[in-house]
Amino acid sequence: MNDAHRKSGYEVATNGEARPGIYQLYGEKSGHGRCDAAWMPVDRAELGDPPARRPARRRAVVALLDSGVREHPWLLERGGEDFVLDAPGWEEARPNAMPKLAKVGDQENFGSHLGHATFIAGIIRRVAPDAQVLSMKVMDDQGKVDEKNVVAALEWLVKYPGTVDVALLAFGRRIEDGDDTTAEAEQTREGIDNLVRRGVRMVISAGNGGTDEPVFPASYARVAGHSTGMVVSVGAGLSATFPEDYSSRGGWVTDWRLAGDIVSTIPLTPGSKEETQGKSTGEGYGKWSGTSFAAAIVAGEFAAQVETVV
Repeated sequence: MNDAHRKSGYEVATNGEARPGIYQLYGEKSGHGRCDAAWMPVDRAELGDPPARRPARRRAVVALLDSGVREHPWLLERGGEDFVLDAPGWEEARPNAMPKLAKVGDQENFGSHLGHATFIAGIIRRVAPDAQVLSMKVMDDQGKVDEKNVVAALEWLVKYPGTVDVALLAFGRRIEDGDDTTAEAEQTREGIDNLVRRGVRMVISAGNGGTDEPVFPASYARVAGHSTGMVVSVGAGLSATFPEDYSSRGGWVTDWRLAGDIVSTIPLTPGSKEETQGKSTGEGYGKWSGTSFAAAIVAGEFAAQVETVV
């Protein structure tokens, strides 16, 4: 463990060992491959100030199916509308409950992905300052996603009375034993198709497996609407020829963005466990790598295109 980690007041582990009283921030992405390292805390100066809003006819909306965007001062706007939108009724509509954070003594045992959605939201705001994020929690704080909840979220979005321009799914699983032919997998494909018919562009991260083994639902992009740009799967790297080592790759990956050492917002304030008092809120900033963040860049780019339409 290097000095930068120790000075932050908590340790960033990547091998999953239990350390009572220490925030557990693993690089392991359950069900979506493994990055070589977890996020590292950085100073706010590395992110800078939030970009100013630009004039736009209307604000594009990015539906973020993830770990739930937590409050963070960098994401707040002064006056006017909020950057992060609630999904009214989603918590009640979600079929399976999300597990609560475990505790070690009197301290919350923070999971590896507690700040995943908040980190993604910061990326989207940088790329598309006029956009709004519709936060839908389907991922637990260990990075695990219940497929029934995903199906329900896609169905909920089809019925959502507001406008959604982009939907971002930064999760998936390696296809094994035909598990992309299950009823839930088929319902996931149907949900994607239904949203595309409503004009929603679907962005799906390729995963961090470091191989060319297909990952679902990202592998569906080549089948569903890629020719029209409505469904894309995003890997991390310069191109298919020059992927990041950790990124999944193969002919089923349609788009690429550099996503190493991305700086964004984390809902934990660096400091001792006594200072943070085991709370999962705060004003933190971090550096993280992964295809989730490559996909976030693409989702932001799509949203920015909507903003400029007059």
